[in-house]
Amino acid sequence: MLAAPFDTFLPVRSAIAPPQLPQWQMPVSKFGLPTTGRVVTAEASVGDTVTADQKVAAVEAMKMEHAHLASVSGRVIAIHVDQGDQIDANRVMIEIAAA
Repeated sequence: MLAAPFDTFLPVRSAIAPPQLPQWQMPVSKFGLPTTGRVVTAEASVGDTVTADQKVAAVEAMKMEHAHLASVSGRVIAIHVDQGDQIDANRVMIEIAAA
């Protein structure tokens, strides 16, 4: 029996909806910065609803401003930085509960 090439295997979507989890069990997306930098702006506040790829913060690193986008759609549950903060690499900046 010959194996099919990898590109012929397509993911199958289930017609069954995933179970709804209580709020305290919702998956949380945490993101930070791969390098050190300074927080220029925080565009989201705790409780805000954000969509995937929406700008939630801007950080200046190596004399360049970098936009940080939400990785998932959901609700902002925590912001661990303020404008002007100098932050270390891999520090969690914002937490988003996936919707």
